[in-house]
Amino acid sequence: MLFFVLAIITIVTGFVYPPKITEVHLYDTYYIFSISTPIYGFAVLLLIGGGVYWLIDKWVYSQKLSWWHVIGTMVLLAILLLLEINATYYIRDMRYNDRFSFMLLNPVWFYLVIILWQLIFPYNLIRGLLRRP
Repeated sequence: MLFFVLAIITIVTGFVYPPKITEVHLYDTYYIFSISTPIYGFAVLLLIGGGVYWLIDKWVYSQKLSWWHVIGTMVLLAILLLLEINATYYIRDMRYNDRFSFMLLNPVWFYLVIILWQLIFPYNLIRGLLRRP
Protein backbone atom coordinates (compact mmCIF):
# COMPACT_ATOMS: atom_id res chain seq x y z
CA MET A 1 0.00 0.00 0.00
CA LEU A 2 2.89 2.33 0.78
CA PHE A 3 4.24 1.90 -2.75
CA PHE A 4 0.90 2.83 -4.33
CA VAL A 5 0.52 5.93 -2.15
CA LEU A 6 4.07 7.05 -3.00
CA ALA A 7 3.43 6.39 -6.70
CA ILE A 8 0.29 8.56 -6.65
CA ILE A 9 2.17 11.34 -4.85
CA THR A 10 4.99 11.07 -7.39
CA ILE A 11 2.62 11.23 -10.37
CA VAL A 12 0.84 14.27 -8.92
CA THR A 13 4.23 15.88 -8.34
CA GLY A 14 5.08 15.28 -12.00
CA PHE A 15 1.91 17.06 -13.11
CA VAL A 16 2.28 19.96 -10.67
CA TYR A 17 5.99 20.50 -11.30
CA PRO A 18 6.53 23.30 -13.84
CA PRO A 19 7.57 22.01 -17.27
CA LYS A 20 11.32 22.50 -17.23
CA ILE A 21 13.93 20.94 -19.47
CA THR A 22 17.15 19.56 -18.09
CA GLU A 23 20.34 18.59 -19.88
CA VAL A 24 22.66 15.74 -18.99
CA HIS A 25 26.07 15.36 -20.58
CA LEU A 26 27.41 11.80 -20.46
CA TYR A 27 30.74 11.26 -22.18
CA ASP A 28 30.13 12.33 -25.78
CA THR A 29 26.30 12.34 -25.71
CA TYR A 30 24.11 15.22 -24.69
CA TYR A 31 20.63 14.26 -23.41
CA ILE A 32 17.80 16.79 -23.22
CA PHE A 33 14.56 15.76 -21.53
CA SER A 34 11.73 17.11 -19.43
CA ILE A 35 12.27 17.04 -15.67
CA SER A 36 8.99 15.15 -15.25
CA THR A 37 10.31 12.15 -17.24
CA PRO A 38 12.44 10.72 -14.39
CA ILE A 39 9.61 11.49 -11.98
CA TYR A 40 7.21 9.34 -14.02
CA GLY A 41 9.88 6.63 -14.32
CA PHE A 42 10.21 6.57 -10.54
CA ALA A 43 6.42 6.30 -10.23
CA VAL A 44 6.44 3.27 -12.56
CA LEU A 45 9.13 1.63 -10.43
CA LEU A 46 7.03 2.26 -7.32
CA LEU A 47 3.99 0.73 -9.01
CA ILE A 48 6.00 -2.34 -10.01
CA GLY A 49 7.35 -2.72 -6.47
CA GLY A 50 3.85 -2.35 -5.01
CA GLY A 51 2.51 -4.92 -7.47
CA VAL A 52 5.20 -7.42 -6.54
CA TYR A 53 4.56 -7.02 -2.83
CA TRP A 54 0.80 -7.22 -3.41
CA LEU A 55 1.12 -10.44 -5.42
CA ILE A 56 3.36 -12.24 -2.93
CA ASP A 57 1.59 -10.95 0.17
CA LYS A 58 0.13 -14.38 1.02
CA TRP A 59 3.40 -16.25 0.51
CA VAL A 60 5.80 -14.27 2.67
CA TYR A 61 6.92 -15.56 6.04
CA SER A 62 6.45 -12.35 8.01
CA GLN A 63 4.82 -9.00 7.30
CA LYS A 64 7.20 -7.35 9.76
CA LEU A 65 10.14 -8.62 7.75
CA SER A 66 8.59 -7.16 4.59
CA TRP A 67 8.23 -3.79 6.29
CA TRP A 68 11.83 -3.99 7.54
CA HIS A 69 12.94 -4.62 3.97
CA VAL A 70 10.97 -1.74 2.44
CA ILE A 71 11.68 0.91 5.08
CA GLY A 72 15.29 -0.19 5.51
CA THR A 73 15.89 0.04 1.77
CA MET A 74 14.45 3.55 1.67
CA VAL A 75 16.58 4.66 4.62
CA LEU A 76 19.74 3.11 3.17
CA LEU A 77 19.15 4.75 -0.22
CA ALA A 78 18.58 8.12 1.47
CA ILE A 79 21.85 7.73 3.39
CA LEU A 80 23.61 6.74 0.16
CA LEU A 81 22.31 9.87 -1.54
CA LEU A 82 23.59 12.02 1.32
CA LEU A 83 26.98 10.28 1.20
CA GLU A 84 27.20 10.87 -2.55
CA ILE A 85 26.35 14.55 -2.19
CA ASN A 86 28.84 14.98 0.66
CA ALA A 87 31.59 13.14 -1.24
CA THR A 88 30.99 15.30 -4.30
CA TYR A 89 31.45 18.49 -2.31
CA TYR A 90 34.59 17.23 -0.55
CA ILE A 91 36.16 15.95 -3.75
CA ARG A 92 35.37 19.21 -5.53
CA ASP A 93 36.85 21.29 -2.70
CA MET A 94 39.70 18.80 -2.03
CA ARG A 95 39.38 19.20 1.73
CA TYR A 96 40.44 15.67 2.65
CA ASN A 97 44.10 14.75 3.00
CA ASP A 98 44.10 11.25 4.45
CA ARG A 99 42.81 7.89 3.25
CA PHE A 100 40.45 7.38 6.20
CA SER A 101 38.31 10.40 5.39
CA PHE A 102 38.18 9.35 1.73
CA MET A 103 37.05 5.87 2.78
CA LEU A 104 34.25 7.37 4.86
CA LEU A 105 33.21 9.68 2.06
CA ASN A 106 33.46 7.11 -0.70
CA PRO A 107 30.15 5.21 -0.52
CA VAL A 108 31.38 2.13 -2.40
CA TRP A 109 31.36 0.09 0.82
CA PHE A 110 27.77 1.21 1.37
CA TYR A 111 26.66 -0.46 -1.87
CA LEU A 112 27.60 -3.79 -0.30
CA VAL A 113 25.44 -3.00 2.74
CA ILE A 114 22.48 -2.23 0.44
CA ILE A 115 22.97 -5.43 -1.55
CA LEU A 116 23.16 -7.50 1.64
CA TRP A 117 20.02 -5.80 2.93
CA GLN A 118 18.18 -6.92 -0.21
CA LEU A 119 18.71 -10.55 0.85
CA ILE A 120 15.89 -10.05 3.36
CA PHE A 121 13.34 -10.23 0.52
CA PRO A 122 14.30 -13.66 -0.90
CA TYR A 123 14.78 -15.02 2.64
CA ASN A 124 11.28 -13.88 3.60
CA LEU A 125 9.75 -15.34 0.44
CA ILE A 126 11.61 -18.69 0.50
CA ARG A 127 10.96 -19.25 4.19
CA GLY A 128 7.27 -18.44 3.65
CA LEU A 129 7.06 -20.89 0.72
CA LEU A 130 8.77 -23.63 2.74
CA ARG A 131 6.34 -23.09 5.60
CA ARG A 132 3.37 -23.88 3.36
CA PRO A 133 2.03 -27.46 3.45
